[in-house]
Order: sequence, then structure tokens, then C-alpha cells
Amino acid sequence: MESFILQFIDNEINDNDLPFSASKNDDCLGFSRNDHRIRIDFTSYRDEWEPRDHDSFETNQWRVYLPYFSREQGGSMKTHQDFEELRFMPFIKVLSKEASPTSAWRTSPSDVGGGYSSVIRVAIHDGHHDFLNHMPTSGPRTFAIKVLTTKKKEDFENEVRMLRALRGRPHVIDLLATFSHGGRWCLIFPWADGDLLAYWATVPTAPQMSVRLVRWVSEQCLGIVKALDWMHNPENEPNTLDPQTQEQLFARHGDIKPENILWFKNGSSEPNDYASGELAMADFGLSSFNHKNSRSKVSNQNVAHTPAYAPPESVLEGYVIGRAIDIWALGCVFLESVTWLMGGMQSVEDFQRNRYSQDPGVVNDVFWEVRESSDNREEWIATRRQQPRATQYIQDMLDVIQTHMLVPEKNQRITSQGLLRKIKTIDDRCQSHDEYYCVQPRLPAEDQTPPSIKPAVGRLGIKHREYIRELTSASNNTKRLQVFQGDAEGSTRAKTHAC
Repeated sequence: MESFILQFIDNEINDNDLPFSASKNDDCLGFSRNDHRIRIDFTSYRDEWEPRDHDSFETNQWRVYLPYFSREQGGSMKTHQDFEELRFMPFIKVLSKEASPTSAWRTSPSDVGGGYSSVIRVAIHDGHHDFLNHMPTSGPRTFAIKVLTTKKKEDFENEVRMLRALRGRPHVIDLLATFSHGGRWCLIFPWADGDLLAYWATVPTAPQMSVRLVRWVSEQCLGIVKALDWMHNPENEPNTLDPQTQEQLFARHGDIKPENILWFKNGSSEPNDYASGELAMADFGLSSFNHKNSRSKVSNQNVAHTPAYAPPESVLEGYVIGRAIDIWALGCVFLESVTWLMGGMQSVEDFQRNRYSQDPGVVNDVFWEVRESSDNREEWIATRRQQPRATQYIQDMLDVIQTHMLVPEKNQRITSQGLLRKIKTIDDRCQSHDEYYCVQPRLPAEDQTPPSIKPAVGRLGIKHREYIRELTSASNNTKRLQVFQGDAEGSTRAKTHAC
């Protein structure tokens, strides 16, 4: 072994020269570097280097040839790295079902998970990254490796471009680095403590309505709206300009839902501290940039979405998709947030169950139905206003959700700029008042029985009522939409459209 080490020293070989591959020259027992710039001839050591030594060197060199990850700066692509399939990753622990970092990381994308992407939680050796300055000072320093199942480079570049454009913005997931490994596209993020559903689940019943909690919820709602408004109305930064024409591009998220809003505790050690940390928008795999003249002209048949949080225009024949889809989806999330604030996770789950279609045998979790009459279309919101925990803050949030966000006609929905102004006004009131605004009910309620929860109901134009096409979720469950005829409150007759 000592003689082997001396051979490397004599040939001035170090880690920067890796990897080497066996020479194809039958007369030579040496190695040549993959780029063919360096060739090491060990013919003078023919007696010492047996064929098995060559095989061992070629195999084991990958164990010491580990990459170093640097945090991206300024949205530059220079930090992206492409690795060979044989390259080992500096993951000292993979916190998943697999037994070891090696076996977990070397599975194929289809084995790791399904759908558009999968996420693996890992710990990276401190000597192989410079992310520590961007991590919380306490708590486990682990990372999320998002592995895209798509093989298309443009899908990867689209998501990365959006994340780079949003880098440094509060309430947006922080992209640390990107790489490819054996043909798989990967992104590195800080590991979150959970998504919004996991956060809600920490409180099964109604949380204590403290001023601190309400103010924290208000701050997070405002922060998410700010991030969304920047996507819808970006500034003139390189990553938001058309590379060919330098024309300003406008973006939409396309898949806002509780699972795509992450919760970072940011070092809080209190087990029951629900009013700490930060919520951040994530998963921009369905996001897109469009020019000013085409930002609201994308056919709904060409846009993937999560059915439960999709607006009416996403399933009605002939409609196009624009940034208003994000307003509707965020309105759904805000309505569930208010539901949680008033009754905990149990109320959120009750809300979901009561949104299912009443058609026997059909499971269709949506926030809306189509009826010819729109009387009492917000039965649940109206009833919820009478609950004993309906403070002035909740009343104001319900006003915005009901009259500006969950509006069936997309052209009548509020813009992100208008929404930002309204949520900012509510947050200002929340921060400047205490018990009166945050925790004291505006109206007393005699009936404290949880109301029957129903979806929002809205009026659509006559020409659209008969053009309801199939809505299929990612799990290929058949979805049905109902067109109610007659009195919206009492009619039980309905036309069901399904395959």
C-alpha cells in the first residue's frame, strides 16, 4: 500500500484529478481521466499493479470523490453541478424508509416516490457544503432533496427559474443548490418542520385564541400574499425577463394548497408554541411565466392543478387560465385557516368531509358547485359568522374571502395587488389592537353547535352550465360536477356529468 501511495505522489495525482477510468489500450495497465487531459502510466509498476488492483482502484475512487455544494448566489447557473451515476453523495444520514444513505439515494425516481417529484430528508457532511450560514442556529440541520420524476430538462429549468427569481423573498422556500445525478434532476432546500396541514394537526381542537396567535396568523397571511403579489407583478430582475426580448414576464404559482405551504419553526423549542416560525410557499413545479398579452390566455386543458383547490374556470369547457387561479386557491386556504383558528384540525377535517359531493358513489372535494340560482351561496360562511369565536379579525377575513377571493367569475375576482392592500389593512388593525380586534367576538352567538359545512355556490353564465367536462385527480379517481336546476335551496334534481 505504501508503494501505491508513493506512485500517486510521484505522478502528482490528487483528488482534483478524479475520476480516472481504465485505459482501453491493451498494452497499458494505466488509467486515463475521463476528459483525456491526463494519462497516468503505471507500466513501470507492472509487477505491483495486478488486474484486481486496477478494478479496486476504479471502483473505490468514487468513495472519496465526493462533491461540495455551494449556495447559489445571484441566481447564477454556475453553481449547478452534473454528477455521474457512480458518484457518491456526501449524505451521512438519509432519514427515510431506506436502510442507508447509499441504498436510499441509488434507487430510481419511481422507487423513491410517485407523481411529479419526491422528497428525501438528508443530513449532509459539514465539510461538503456552505449552507450553515443559512440555517437556524438550533435544531437539526437537515435538508430536503427534491427529486423530479420528469426527465425533461425544461421542467426542471422552469421550476428553478421561478425559485431563483424569488430568492431572498420572505415567505418563499429558499433554494440552496441544484444538481443532476445519473439523469435525475435534484434541488436542495432547508428541511421544513411540516406543511400547513401538519401545523394545523398540532392543534386537534380549537386553539387558545390569544392575541399573539391571531397576530402571528395575520402576519403569515400577509407574508404569503406579498410573495404571491411579487409573482403576479414582478420587478425588472434578470430572472423575470424574456431572455430573447427582455420583455417583462408575469408568473403564477398554479398549485396553491396547504401541502405546498411549509412551516419552519425557526428554532422554537416550546412544544405548544403555535405562534412562532414562518410559513413559506413551496413546490413551484406547476408554476409558469407568461408575457403580458398571454398571461390570461392559457387553455385550462393544458394546465395541471389540484382539483380540490381549483376554481370553476379550470374545469369549464372553453375557459382559459390566468393568475386569478391563484387567488381562488389562496381563498380556499385562507378559509381553511379561519376554520382552524375557530375550531382546530377537527373543524378543518369536518369542513373537508362536508364539501364532498352528495351524489352517491362520487367523491368530489371541491369548494364550489354550479347552480342556476346563487341565493344563500355562502351558507357555511354566513353560519360561521355567528360562532362564539368569530372575532372582528375573523369577520374581516371572511369578508375578503367571500366577496373578493371565492368569486366564481374569474374576471370579478380581486387581483393580487388589491388583495395585498386589503390584507395589509387587516394586519395593521390586528397589530395595533389587542383584545377588541383579535380575541373578542363581534357578535354573541346562542347556538354553539358546529354548523353543517357546505361548499361555496356561485352563478355562472348560461352558456357555460352545460359544458362541464370530466375532472380527474392525480389518483385517477373519477370526479363529477353537478348542474343544479331550479331552486338552489330546495331542489334535489341535478344533471350529473361524468364518464
